[in-house]
Amino acid sequence: MNKIYDLMALTLLVLAIICIIYNQNFTQPKEQQPSNVNQETLQKLSQQQDPLKYYPPIETENTALKIKVNYPDSLSWKTKKEIYEIRKKYIERSIFNNPNYEPSEEVFGQIQDRKPWIANYICEKTNGESPVEGPSEEARFINNPTILLGLEYPFIFHDVTDFTFCDTNLSTIIPTSVTYNGPEKEITVEYQHLPFSTKGNNTFYQFNGINARDLGYKYIYLDKEKTTYDIEFKNETNISNEVFELNNFIHLGYSCKVEGGCNNGSPRQEFVEFKNNTPNKEKGKIIYLKLWKEKPQNPKQKADITEIIRFKQ
Repeated sequence: MNKIYDLMALTLLVLAIICIIYNQNFTQPKEQQPSNVNQETLQKLSQQQDPLKYYPPIETENTALKIKVNYPDSLSWKTKKEIYEIRKKYIERSIFNNPNYEPSEEVFGQIQDRKPWIANYICEKTNGESPVEGPSEEARFINNPTILLGLEYPFIFHDVTDFTFCDTNLSTIIPTSVTYNGPEKEITVEYQHLPFSTKGNNTFYQFNGINARDLGYKYIYLDKEKTTYDIEFKNETNISNEVFELNNFIHLGYSCKVEGGCNNGSPRQEFVEFKNNTPNKEKGKIIYLKLWKEKPQNPKQKADITEIIRFKQ
């Protein structure tokens, strides 16, 4: 009799196990195998560089924290690794000091080892070639991470006819001071004034967003209500009437006309190009720029951080 009970118990146990397996197969969703299209997409995504990280500024109650303005170094003939170490050194001295910081590959990843960099002092040219010895143009931004949006030379520089500013320190477009208002997350960058007027020249100044993009602030807007500078953009569609995504990066380019190319900033972004017709009327005027890490629903949305460009009184 006991054997019969044992057999019945074993049978019931086997049936119970079968039911459990059956329920798992039909009640839990099976992993969907990607179609060929999805596999191609996944392959492309896996080959893409890591997305930009976001680095918030340091927490401080200081409303006028002074940040040292660093003059540019020569980057010519250095390796990419050496330039990354330079960048990390200056990040440590900025309001974005973060032990986990790594230069964005989307911004700096195309730098080539042992190549020349266009010099900061671009007034001198030899046989059409840009100078590559001495302090580098892009080092103005690499060495000053707190300046999220730097002012940059006119893009089509060879069209400029007035070179009188070349004999002055204005040709470097280096700020006179940088301060940070911690509670308001507001950076103020002060310049003496822009070197010369673009009136009569087929060229424009522009905002360089290398630092903004590297630190995760990809979206830019110029607040016209808070801007007192009489700014005139190249295109009707620009950062004063809609939010744009910055695309700045550094790569090996050939605009320097030097054999083998130079590491330089790119691309051209016409939505940030503007004229400077009245340099004698810049004093005390400001340009108010808003930045976000994610695209805002509208330009009036509170910025993640702001930068005020002020021209010295």
